[in-house]
Amino acid sequence: MPTKDELATEWNHIARNWIDRIRTRGDVSREFLLDEWMLNAVGDVRGLRVIDLGCGEGRFCRMLAERGADVTGIDLCSPMIEAAIEKCSLAAAKANSWAQNGAEHYIVADMENLADFANESFDLALSYITLVDVHDLAAAVREACRILKPGGRFIIVNLSPMVTAGNAWIRDAAGEKTSYYLDNYFDESPRSFVMCGGSINNAHRTLTTYISTFLGAGFTLENLAEPYPSKRQLEQCRKTPTTCASRCSSFTNCGNRLLLTDWLAPHRQSRGMPEPFAPAVAVHLFHLRHHVRH
Repeated sequence: MPTKDELATEWNHIARNWIDRIRTRGDVSREFLLDEWMLNAVGDVRGLRVIDLGCGEGRFCRMLAERGADVTGIDLCSPMIEAAIEKCSLAAAKANSWAQNGAEHYIVADMENLADFANESFDLALSYITLVDVHDLAAAVREACRILKPGGRFIIVNLSPMVTAGNAWIRDAAGEKTSYYLDNYFDESPRSFVMCGGSINNAHRTLTTYISTFLGAGFTLENLAEPYPSKRQLEQCRKTPTTCASRCSSFTNCGNRLLLTDWLAPHRQSRGMPEPFAPAVAVHLFHLRHHVRH
């Protein structure tokens, strides 16, 4: 695995392209699939102290703040935090290291070492596809547990190991996708891919590694879900064909491995496969709770 500094450099390099894409073209897989699953998982956040670990440019923090949460977003990538601060509507917030827009707070910090935060200071912690970017998984999970109040929740959506292991479509002579290739599952080495004009390394870890790490840090696993789009979500996406198609294409070219385009692919019907259908589990959604030891 690359060093933490090397991983930070990779994200600093693509940050502006990522921010531009998220804010101008959006993120189809989040908008039409994962956001709803995440919002349902966190539930009513009014009055809760929430920390978003790896908040990027603050997109999901803003969504939670609008729902009444007191949200702190942290990220190791300075341009992301700067963009989140700039998005705040209060001009005074831009002058502070802790930017505040009502219920939004942003700080450059390392999720493996949350020394700026006291023990048991948050009700809810989130990781929205960020554990694949973490160098030391065990340290990050221990820190999340430390800053949560007893009984506090940690909601994680993460790329499935079936996706991060190393995969590709197998096609027939006509170029039609016939099956999905999976290999190197137990090889927990980093995987490199091109996204937003730069090379990014993600950590591949098995499901066993993730769950063992969660339990070892002091969490209990309350639920494990495998998000997939409902018929309503697919119909929503289809109702904006031009926007959706262009964004799906751009997202795929940027390294999308959430496979939303395959849920929308018309050839699935021609092969007699029911909808919704996807070739593999693309993401896992973990519901963890800080276990109170008696």
